[in-house]
Amino acid sequence: MSDGTNNSRAPESAAGRKLRRGDPPSAEVELLLLCARVEPGEGERQRISELIRGGLDWNAVVDGALRHALVPLVHLHLSAPSTPALPADAAARLRALAQRMAALNSYLAGELRDLLKEFSARGIAAIPYKGPALALEAYGRASLRQFCDLDIIVPARDLRPAAEVVRGRGYAPYRDLGESQLAVMLRTQCNVPFTRDRDRSVVEIHWDVCAPDFARPLAREEFWARSRESEFFGAPSRSLAVEDLLLALCVHGSKHRWEQLSWVCDVAQLLSKNPNLRAAELLERAGRGGCRRMLLLGLRLAHELLGA
Repeated sequence: MSDGTNNSRAPESAAGRKLRRGDPPSAEVELLLLCARVEPGEGERQRISELIRGGLDWNAVVDGALRHALVPLVHLHLSAPSTPALPADAAARLRALAQRMAALNSYLAGELRDLLKEFSARGIAAIPYKGPALALEAYGRASLRQFCDLDIIVPARDLRPAAEVVRGRGYAPYRDLGESQLAVMLRTQCNVPFTRDRDRSVVEIHWDVCAPDFARPLAREEFWARSRESEFFGAPSRSLAVEDLLLALCVHGSKHRWEQLSWVCDVAQLLSKNPNLRAAELLERAGRGGCRRMLLLGLRLAHELLGA
């Protein structure tokens, strides 16, 4: 979902450069880290103001926010009344990106609501995963988390009727699957993606949170049994237990090498919203699923980078 803008000052921006352990972050990276939370403390807000007054590579800041899927949070904090004014061109670019993403978030949230209503009418249990559902649970507002597709978990037995619902809304699978191909996917993968040409929307129907050859963090029967009745803007749905969601997010981040700071922010925000997690149970579950180190890495990143 790039805006097509490159930082013309250097092939690799300061906010996108990889850090070696022990290296101090650049001012641009520090600013992104301070903005990667819904409610910075007073000390964080003061430091944000100091960094702005000290002068920054604003192309690097905005490119970094886009690269790390943090545009809504960065715009929220850098446009606050108490924050020093940004250069006009940087403020305009950030505002335009935030407005575009707010419109996309609203559109996708509406699409998810309608899908969940149709699933419910067909008797298909559904767990909206990541995307706008996570935005509401961890951030409090769908507008504060940047996302570009929809993920929905259904029981494996309901994959065919769920696919019919999605097809009925104009989506098509990336490729049609025969019964034998589908059987192989159910054993070896965790989702089937669908796309809609008219608006380039993507819906992924999941029956698991990750492919079994990578990790087995959650036994299907168990996470369904622990899931909670919920609703999404009036549409009936279910939600993963908080411990299961946290473990799934850490496995997802590890799978993708934690290449986006927003994934660390998801973990930090979920921890902030749920201070009474059953830690021993969570660690035991992660150990059984072969992903204890993935969980601990996600928690360590959230602590070291975002103060979780």
